[in-house]
Amino acid sequence: MQVKNIELGTGAPKIVVSTSKDTHHGAADAARYFEQFRESFDILEIRADYFDELQDDAHINAVNEIIQAFSECPVIYTYRSFREGGDGRRSKEDYYALLKRVIEECSIDLVDIEFLTDEDITADLIDRAGKREVKVLLSNHDFTRTPLIEEMQKLLYRMDRAGGDILKVAYAPQNENDTLNVMSVVASAKSAVGSKIVGISMGETGMITRLAGGTFGSCMTYGYVAETAAPGQVHAEKIRQALSAYE
Repeated sequence: MQVKNIELGTGAPKIVVSTSKDTHHGAADAARYFEQFRESFDILEIRADYFDELQDDAHINAVNEIIQAFSECPVIYTYRSFREGGDGRRSKEDYYALLKRVIEECSIDLVDIEFLTDEDITADLIDRAGKREVKVLLSNHDFTRTPLIEEMQKLLYRMDRAGGDILKVAYAPQNENDTLNVMSVVASAKSAVGSKIVGISMGETGMITRLAGGTFGSCMTYGYVAETAAPGQVHAEKIRQALSAYE
């Protein structure tokens, strides 16, 4: 899957880093800061829930300013709701309205859509993204538990059937077995639907999924250069070093 200059699903997992909570206050300054680590990451994730206080027009402008500042880098737009561990407090209806505008008015490469938000909302956003040639990353996060293997398998199957270009699951492990289960599910899902899976087990217990997830089939991994966006994230430079051992 080609996204700008990046080929997803081949070679080592591509490294995603997220914007910080202050990026929208100075996109150009943030771009200069990120540039010193540019060899360490492949994709930029705009965590738009971090500037949830902005009205919609200002929100769209902030996203476009960040995209312009990082013009050479593939961009994922993510509005992580409070329901799935983010800072976003919008209702499902407002979430839907915002993502529609972003898909139609911003030059994003991928859009993260929380798969379990609402079946009709998800289907419509997938359709709109396809018409705009925006790749769809369907995601599910749970910061309290790791579902059973069968639950994860069924969810990834449903995501694939719904039309997701990338399928991401991220869960909090209660023990090492939960982490092993996530890696097992990723491996089996890759065999079933191809190299479009991202499986993350959060926190210290699940750190191996961020550093060696590609061994089991993950096509992307998430790190940071400014500040962590999720428990257990590793600095992008360390991830790049770890991935080089598998080349």
